[in-house]
Amino acid sequence: MKLCVIGLGYIGLPSAVFFASHGLHVHGVDIDLERIEKIKKKEIYVEETGLKEMMTAVLDNGSLTVSDKPVEADFFLLAVPTPVSPLKSANLDYVIRAAEMIVPYIRKGNLVILESTVPPLTVNNVLIPILKQARYIIGEEIFVSYSAERVLPGSLLEELTCNDRVLPTR
Repeated sequence: MKLCVIGLGYIGLPSAVFFASHGLHVHGVDIDLERIEKIKKKEIYVEETGLKEMMTAVLDNGSLTVSDKPVEADFFLLAVPTPVSPLKSANLDYVIRAAEMIVPYIRKGNLVILESTVPPLTVNNVLIPILKQARYIIGEEIFVSYSAERVLPGSLLEELTCNDRVLPTR
């Protein structure tokens, strides 16, 4: 089973490391090349107890790879920022870019999960129209889900372990 995590910030990087340490092959993607190089050098830029050690282990055993390009996977986790615009609305540019990045890699049976703080209807009005470009039937051939961020920065690894999360298996 392969998971492709788009966005390696304070949610994406710990999530990628966590899933890689629990048996999935994970490919992490970020548009920030400096961030990718730091990960490859096993340098941490996210304050999270135990993350550096866990990240080093999954990089060393090959269950975590990183680059600025997505790969084919069974699951895609979009964990990108949604900064507040000057007009006090969510800037969805990163969500749009992440969705557009994965369209060429989507295959029948994939699950795409959006895990970013977004306004209601973002999945229906923004994400799904982009994913339809892959020419699969949403809900029959590919699946889309939303997972609200339910973690506190600095405690993410503990909360990933203790908070219920479901990732389907085949």
